[in-house]
Amino acid sequence: MNSVNLTILDIGHGNSTLIHSSDSAVLIDSANGAHVQNILVEKNIVTVDSIIISHSDSDHIGGAVAILLDENITVKKVLLNSDSAKKTKIWEEFLQALTIAREEKGTKVVASIDKDSENLRFSNFELEVLSPNPVDGLTGPGTKSVKGNKLDANSMSVVLRLVHQGEKIALITGDMDANSLIFLKSEVESLGAKILIFPHHGGLPNNSDPIAFSKELCDLVSPELIVFSNSRSKHNNPRNEIIEGIKKSSCKAVIACTQLSKDCCKDESRLSSEHLIATFPSVGKSKHHSCAGTLTFVLNGVDTDIAAVLSQHANYISNFENRKCI
Repeated sequence: MNSVNLTILDIGHGNSTLIHSSDSAVLIDSANGAHVQNILVEKNIVTVDSIIISHSDSDHIGGAVAILLDENITVKKVLLNSDSAKKTKIWEEFLQALTIAREEKGTKVVASIDKDSENLRFSNFELEVLSPNPVDGLTGPGTKSVKGNKLDANSMSVVLRLVHQGEKIALITGDMDANSLIFLKSEVESLGAKILIFPHHGGLPNNSDPIAFSKELCDLVSPELIVFSNSRSKHNNPRNEIIEGIKKSSCKAVIACTQLSKDCCKDESRLSSEHLIATFPSVGKSKHHSCAGTLTFVLNGVDTDIAAVLSQHANYISNFENRKCI
């Protein structure tokens, strides 16, 4: 049987999620730098079926430039939403790389992905497209919604849910904000999933009280595991307000951060990398900044084992009395 793996990469500040098997590879976002490109090369992944870009911020698109320009990697399709308000250098570089890949490698570009899009079906898994609002996509970031809400890259972030053998495995949220959550509640019957990849790396959400936002999101998803894709050296995520909201929620999820927040332990001499599972590289390993590091789950429908992957992580964080993890 061809097993499917979900890998949440420790990539520092940014998001990169890889869903892969022996005959398919789908990448959701690619944080800055060549880290994701190097991982694909190391793992001999030379064909990527789809790169899905949640939104245009650099910590979600930066690494896609190197992948699209790599002579040894073929990306069959890139799916994203337009963002005419984005004027950053990395966004321009991404568009240039996408143009080259389209002309030289035949990469297909799908310039709209929203709630009314067809779900993305692959040979042995499916990605449900839950957000954003397709009407908002007609004008996009830098404008206002029909209801008068300001739209930016975060409020237009694509939200996906990974489904395997009928089981809802992971909610992959990009940088969704409070407006996104309002839309999801109105459009999606249930947001449930075993794993919640928390939005915005555990930073403060736009237009919302962070405690109320994280509590409501966790109540709606009711995950077994919450993952923060964060960097020890930037923004000090996840924010304490976000953790407080999770603790106030009814969910009993385990929390795992890809890298250890300075709030959890300021003393670098106490940090280690001996607990990391080396299936995929962790960017924070060299400086002992990784906490859970890169996490890989072998999917098995309703029987997908979440706990086993985290056993060494649980032992490691027990050393830190000020840890944010639950």
